[in-house]
Formats: sequence, C-alpha cells, structure tokens
Amino acid sequence: MNVSKIDSFLFSFHLVEMSSESTIKSYTAKYNKLKDLGEFDDNYINNEQLSVIKFIKSYYTNINTQNAVVSSLLYFTDKDEVYYNYFKELKKQIDVLKNQQKLPENKIINYKQWPEYVNMFNEALKNNMPIDDLIIMAVYTLIAPVRLDYSNMIIIKDLRMAKGIDTNYCLLRKTKPVFIFRAYKTASSKGEVIINIPKQLALLLEKLRLSGRKVVYDGNDNLLSKRISHLFNGSSLNILRHSYIDFKYKNDLSIIQKEHLAHDMMNSPFVQEQYRTINNDKD
Repeated sequence: MNVSKIDSFLFSFHLVEMSSESTIKSYTAKYNKLKDLGEFDDNYINNEQLSVIKFIKSYYTNINTQNAVVSSLLYFTDKDEVYYNYFKELKKQIDVLKNQQKLPENKIINYKQWPEYVNMFNEALKNNMPIDDLIIMAVYTLIAPVRLDYSNMIIIKDLRMAKGIDTNYCLLRKTKPVFIFRAYKTASSKGEVIINIPKQLALLLEKLRLSGRKVVYDGNDNLLSKRISHLFNGSSLNILRHSYIDFKYKNDLSIIQKEHLAHDMMNSPFVQEQYRTINNDKD
C-alpha cells in the first residue's frame, strides 16, 4: 500500500527540488550498497519492506546512516507506506538529537565568529606566548578543531617508532607530517583518522619537541579543556567547534566537502548541520 497521493506528490516534489546531481549519486551509491550487502534485488526491496528495514536496523546502528539509506529507498522505489513511515519515525528521533546539540544559553554569550579565534592565535604568536600555549591555540585554529584528543598525544619522528602504539600520536617527520587518531569518541565507527599538519603548525611542534617535550599536551582532558577556555577568552572547545562549522558552512558545500569536513572533525555531516543551525541565529 502506498502513501497518500498528496503525501507522495509532496515528497516527490521535495526530492526533485532538493536532489542535486551529487545527491542523486549519493542515493545511488547507498541504494546499490544496500542491495549488495543484503543480496536484495529490486523486486525484494519493493515487496519485503519489513525484512529490508530489519536488515537496515541491524547493519546500520547509527540512525543518521539509516536515514540516508531509507532516503535512497524512497528515491528509487514507489515510496511504499512502510518505508515512508519508518522515514518519519527516524526523523522524529533525529529531531530529538538536534536539541541535544544546542549550546547552553549561558554559553552563547562567549560565542565568536571563527576569524576572531584565528586572530587570537596570531596575536599570541606576535606576543611570544609560551610554546605550550601556542601549540594549544595552533592545533585548534590552524586545522579543524577536533575534541580533546591531543591530551598526552605522543610525538615521534619516524614511523618505525609507532610500532606498538595503539593510541593517538603525532608523526612529526620532515615531509608530510600527520596526526594519527586512533582513540577518540567515534573511533568505533570511523576507525583510524589521519590529519595533515600544515607547515606553520609543524614548525611549532618541532620547537616544542626540541624543548624536551614528548607529547603535544602534557595533561588530561579536563586540564586541556580548561586551558582552551582560558586561552580563547572564555570560549569552550565546544563553542570553537560550533564556530568553525558555522564558518565553513557560510559557503554552499557539496556532499563530498561536507564528508571531508566531517572526517577532519571526526563527526558526521548530520552533526555539522545541527551545530550550524544553532548558531545561525547569531549571524
């Protein structure tokens, strides 16, 4: 049984209006992957909806991924009522998550536009602040601000020294230095993440290493969090991440660009959208 003609028309209109070429490619990839994973053909997908949804729930534990897969089903099928109802159920769950991403009211006053945070780092550089503080400000402004994953991050110069390291580390080699993230909030779903280190940051890290330091930040997450807030005039790391996403989303990003940003921040395009929505009111 299909959804009502009005609902079906409105949903079809929404898909036609909102689906760019890149979005359609994304739908196609997800739809084909689902068919391969479940060994489904088009006939099975159109007639065994509950079994397909059961498979989606078991294979894709993240509801945002489920939403993307079900959206692809709605695009390539006749929008069967079972799929459509599950789509609406997922949307309700996602709306709940949206509210969980909001900044507390008492924190919004400390929110600043992203270029202001970059200027804070540049001023600190001019004023020759201690290298430890410059490193903290640099890793959270010269590249996408990740979470508190620099705490006790080991610095090594040679990849051979990484043998046996199962946590985050900085590979500060002469060419193409990188951060390797293995232990972080979403590691179970994203796996190892490699972030390139720009030249200016690499020079600061080398200065830190030559001073005798063996880690990027010598302290636990709580101490790093407090230091970030102090150095950025009361803005927490959470606020910095909101501001950075706002800044990036000022331009129309393609799906691939959003995925790259999500990779660098170790979150998801869905989370980015919610961070962005919250602070648009401040612009």
